[in-house]
Amino acid sequence: MGRVSEARLTTALEAELLDRVDHDRLSGLDELDRSLPVYRRRRRGVRVHAVWARDLSADQLRCLIEFRIAQYLRIGFVDPARLAAALDDDRPRGASSPDDLHVVACTDDGQVLCSALLRAPSESDPTRRMADRDRALFPVEEVHGSGVFDRLLLLPELRAVRVRELGGFVKRRNAEPLSELLLRAPVEVGVAMFRVVAGPLALPMDAVIGDLESSVAKLNLDFFGVRPVLVRGTSPRVPAGSFLGPRYEGRKVHPFAILTSDLTTALPRLDEIDRALDQPGLLSLFGLRSSLAPAERSTLSRDGADDLPSVDARPAGGDPHALADEILRMPLLDCLSRAEAVALASCLEEVHAEEGDTVVHRGVPEDAMYLVRSGTAVVQLVDERGRRTTVGEFRPGDHFGEIAVLFGGPRTASVVAATPLRLWRLRSVDYRHYLERVAEVDRRLTRIAAQRVHSRLGDLLRMAS
Repeated sequence: MGRVSEARLTTALEAELLDRVDHDRLSGLDELDRSLPVYRRRRRGVRVHAVWARDLSADQLRCLIEFRIAQYLRIGFVDPARLAAALDDDRPRGASSPDDLHVVACTDDGQVLCSALLRAPSESDPTRRMADRDRALFPVEEVHGSGVFDRLLLLPELRAVRVRELGGFVKRRNAEPLSELLLRAPVEVGVAMFRVVAGPLALPMDAVIGDLESSVAKLNLDFFGVRPVLVRGTSPRVPAGSFLGPRYEGRKVHPFAILTSDLTTALPRLDEIDRALDQPGLLSLFGLRSSLAPAERSTLSRDGADDLPSVDARPAGGDPHALADEILRMPLLDCLSRAEAVALASCLEEVHAEEGDTVVHRGVPEDAMYLVRSGTAVVQLVDERGRRTTVGEFRPGDHFGEIAVLFGGPRTASVVAATPLRLWRLRSVDYRHYLERVAEVDRRLTRIAAQRVHSRLGDLLRMAS
């Protein structure tokens, strides 16, 4: 018998998985001890359970994980070439922590309609903060970079063990799209999810994080009256071996964060949704779509719903993740998180100068600063007779132009390339978006600017005398 091609094998695996999921029934949840489920409800033909992974049998857990993979496959989120490894090596099963919380909506006969997951933190040390660099990362941080939430208010100081990641929110994709049960199921899962993170029966957690497509998933949060903070401008990179690479290709997927204390303001809206779900048919539920009220501003937000703005990318040449390594070696920027460095790399402009070229001219206004990547530049002042005096030097890792970025106005000195020079230029508008709120960078830059202003004044006085 000839060897089966990889493409045919993948197709066979896909067909086998989809067929198995179509016929699977999640049985036994109703028989769980009533003290085990965190939440359970049966309403208008939809049964909802929120259950710890540790209380699920191996077959129940397999059913939920394969349901999720199958729906991802149907919407193009899965790399088919990695599907075999995902199904064969038990990675999806092993990746489920006993403390993960599965929320699932089923028909009365156990067909899964919708599911979601609140992932437990991998970090077990109760003293570790979200801002700590040496703690275990959440999956969203592995994709978007460690420290991706560092610039939000409050969240960096929260204990990591009190944060959970929302993921795996999928609904069945091969059923009649206008089926009443299929339309009810995601709303029921959303209600269950919010009941377990906010209100009098909430689990002990302080924040929920994750990532989402603002064009789709955020609309669902808006329906519940929730206003998350979106972190724009990241450069997602899927960990090696993950089968979810296509989810981030050609899609705008942004990390988000919500404080559970902020969710209490949405509880009246949640009560409205509960009452609509109690009614037969879908008229009451559809009516809520037209009665959306602006959600309260998030406590995590500095200036509205979005913290990091969209990037007007002008690639500095190369992979932003590789450039981030170089950025983090610069003394001014070594305090950035990796996620901040990757975001910054996407807005740096690459500048080349030959020996003798003047990079900036004294007295000429400009709204950018420069970071030296390679080569040497000299700082020059010109007296009234046109004589040039070298008063300083910049080498790789140094920067110049910070005075114009911080305070505006013309350049206080000229900078000339002493050798072939490679630079990054950072515009003041990008500095304000990406670095001004990083307190340590702003302190360093302000201190150096003050020192250089004092030094330039001394140089000018010496030249005048």
